[in-house]
Amino acid sequence: MATPVEVPDPAKDWESQRKSFIGGSEVYELLNVPQYGKGCVRALAYRKLGHKPDYPLQEGSEDLFARGHLLEPIVATLYGSATGRKLRRPPMDDDGHPIPKRNAAYPWAGVNTDRLILAGSGGIAETGDLEIKTRGEGPWWRVKRLGPQTGDILQPQWSNFVTSHKWSSLVELGVFGALPMLYFDREADPELFEVFKREGEQFADKVYVHGELPDPPFPAEDRRCKVCAYRLTCRGEEIDAAEAAIVNEVRNGKRELVQIENADLAHTLAEVDLLKAESKAIEEAIEIAKEQVMQQLGTVEAARIRGYGKVYRLPVQANYFNAQKLKADNPTLYDKYMVHKKTGEFYIRAYPE
Repeated sequence: MATPVEVPDPAKDWESQRKSFIGGSEVYELLNVPQYGKGCVRALAYRKLGHKPDYPLQEGSEDLFARGHLLEPIVATLYGSATGRKLRRPPMDDDGHPIPKRNAAYPWAGVNTDRLILAGSGGIAETGDLEIKTRGEGPWWRVKRLGPQTGDILQPQWSNFVTSHKWSSLVELGVFGALPMLYFDREADPELFEVFKREGEQFADKVYVHGELPDPPFPAEDRRCKVCAYRLTCRGEEIDAAEAAIVNEVRNGKRELVQIENADLAHTLAEVDLLKAESKAIEEAIEIAKEQVMQQLGTVEAARIRGYGKVYRLPVQANYFNAQKLKADNPTLYDKYMVHKKTGEFYIRAYPE
């Protein structure tokens, strides 16, 4: 028997509706799959229970999400034109919010599918679900090379889990150049649905029924913890001692936290984060390509590749001082000899949401 959860009246505010179910864009968090610097079931629980984050969303930082919503109908039109498939938008409420559909047997599972792909069009025999994504140039080329990220694969599968449709399509539009587009069709995966049921039931019982938080699913050293909106409440100084000290100064009144209402500044910071993400995606693609080169070279240490040039396979050697280990093993020695000196220069520590 499915875990019972309260289903708010559809006429009530959209935020209450959204907190009352796990949506397709949150499945990677439910399953602790790393993506977008996130992917933690405990952070998902904090949000569903309405806990105030340590680092709230600032004005302007939702620009990237707004971009996706703005381009969604354009992507749908391009997809329909490229495939010959007819699409229909799910119903919306009076305020323009999508009306979520819930799994008939598991009401904690809901979805706002971007579009329905109608049977009888574009050679399609059965109705399917369409999920739409827009990507900057770096992330799009990563998808082109390696395929969709795991979280993006999970989302249309979750939609199938809720709607009972037998297949889905994921479309990824590159927001650059001539707006290149990729799409991936996949059949529904019943084995994955069993994972959804198991993990979703555990989450619903613990969070929705008992109002409790799941245990932290991974060590505090995980990079997902370091950018989590709830990191200090959840893991405290395990995460970032320097940031904890800054926040404590603010809380104790030693340093004033200035609220800046500047959409341009928020947009610039969001752009920095986007560029970092794209740079990271490119670096990952480079590392994968290098690994392919290593495999093709085999044990050859020096070679001349016709059509390219010379290549050498050299051993890697790293030498560094592990200050964090010293601090953990011998804090007295660390405090005695580690010098902290202000240089007069400044740098930025930014924690986006």
